[in-house]
Amino acid sequence: NQPYFSRFHRFSFDEEGRPKDSRFFTLRPAFYGLLSDIGIKTKAVTSFYNDHLLSGRKGAELESLNTSGSQWLPREKLEKKLGEKITEEMYTHLLMAFDYLVSLPSSSVEEKFIMQYREPLAATTKSRLFGPDIPPVTVDPVTKRRQATVNTRCKDTKAEVTVSDAGTGKFDIDGHGLHTFRHLIARYRLFLSIFSLIFSSLGISA
Repeated sequence: NQPYFSRFHRFSFDEEGRPKDSRFFTLRPAFYGLLSDIGIKTKAVTSFYNDHLLSGRKGAELESLNTSGSQWLPREKLEKKLGEKITEEMYTHLLMAFDYLVSLPSSSVEEKFIMQYREPLAATTKSRLFGPDIPPVTVDPVTKRRQATVNTRCKDTKAEVTVSDAGTGKFDIDGHGLHTFRHLIARYRLFLSIFSLIFSSLGISA
């Protein structure tokens, strides 16, 4: 069960008796400090890109950071790193802020900061370097569209997901669209694939 109030940490004070951390009143100063840092760096990356774009300069620093082969720290590890307990909703908000930062052009300039909160995907077999196998691509005999299908299980629930090209960028999950999923965490689990749908003509059905 989630406690109503976080456990208090020992605060440090300056010579005048004031708390050194200006966010001590939030009870989770490290979490909100990190969230603030992400916001500051998001603004800095956007300004960096705009300045370089106006000057006509090009280079690797204008590219988005490639995070393939890694994943965000699980909540438990992030809590240990921050030294604070956070809720699932707070963790989701944090990842959404991080994902937006990574998606920006020139986010590669903040690689050192971003990668502090990511870890390598563990290899499980010799036939692949990171994560699960990439599903084979087939061609639908009727629509002639390329597609890939994956079957997976989450606890007692089985799921089959098909991604096809030449689609409409629309989600179809048991006949329901994305708007059906009102809970923030449920939407976040679908959030990562939205970027690929925005910039390509893919469709997802499950």
